[in-house]
Amino acid sequence: MSERQKPGIARAPPRRSGGRPRLGDDHRRTGRISVPVSREEVDVIESRGRAVHMKKSVFLRHLGLGKRIRRPVPAINYRAYRQLGRLAADFHYVLTLMESGQRVGIDRQLAERILNTLRHVEELLVKDR
Repeated sequence: MSERQKPGIARAPPRRSGGRPRLGDDHRRTGRISVPVSREEVDVIESRGRAVHMKKSVFLRHLGLGKRIRRPVPAINYRAYRQLGRLAADFHYVLTLMESGQRVGIDRQLAERILNTLRHVEELLVKDR
């Protein structure tokens, strides 16, 4: 028995699942490498991966492919970098408001100098990675 559609009512298109779009077959990683390791080796690999903010699979892939693994940013620098990023975003927003003609209670040149200083300090915090 077929489903009858009421006249004048269009069917909704089928729903797609959310999330990230699928990769093409040429970009999808399908191969697996199984390597037996001891519990101590697993711990060392995991801790070294965490130290550079990588999952162990990404860490091992980078090592195996000879990619450069940058020295991790010290935790205090990382926190400062994130805070400075937020401040820089705020000052960028202040400049955007100024460009639209709104008064924000700060001189434009001062806001630009502060933004440039924040960006310079951000670079210094991650420069020697």
